[in-house]
Amino acid sequence: MGEYVSDNSPDVCVKYVIKDASEWGEFVDSVCRSYGFEKKTCPIVYTVEGTLIGDGRAFVDHCREVYNKTLTITKESQKNRTKINVEENEERMRKKKEGDTLGEKIENYLEKLKKKEVSQLIEDSFYERVYENGIPFYLRKTDMLRDMKIMKSDDVPVNVNKTMQVIDEMLLR
Repeated sequence: MGEYVSDNSPDVCVKYVIKDASEWGEFVDSVCRSYGFEKKTCPIVYTVEGTLIGDGRAFVDHCREVYNKTLTITKESQKNRTKINVEENEERMRKKKEGDTLGEKIENYLEKLKKKEVSQLIEDSFYERVYENGIPFYLRKTDMLRDMKIMKSDDVPVNVNKTMQVIDEMLLR
């Protein structure tokens, strides 16, 4: 229902909070305490401002009155939405119990690395075409000036510049 209203009314944004049955009681109690609602419904629909709309039926009536929208939701689309909700909830509960999978851990780690500054721009590099077993590869070489920090005995960092012909470090790794 909420998807239909948000898709067909550009000034409306609907946020869903899907909870497992084991979490529902605590969640609805928390929401009702926060907003001062006396009536607990399932689902519980309310505005950002803290106005209780009610359950699903009350939401449909609210949409008719306020947005002049008649919700025509087919049983098929409602069934599909319920299936998606159940799958998302099962995945969330699995993560809560078991944690991230190895693939998810790797993705999270790579996302963190993307935000770090892990390489520097080498403007004077050139690529040399080399063949290995008949397959062409491009080998990056450069003459570059590197700033290397060395700690002196009094724990003061000193920049030492060193120029050298180096093969691509990523290739070596």
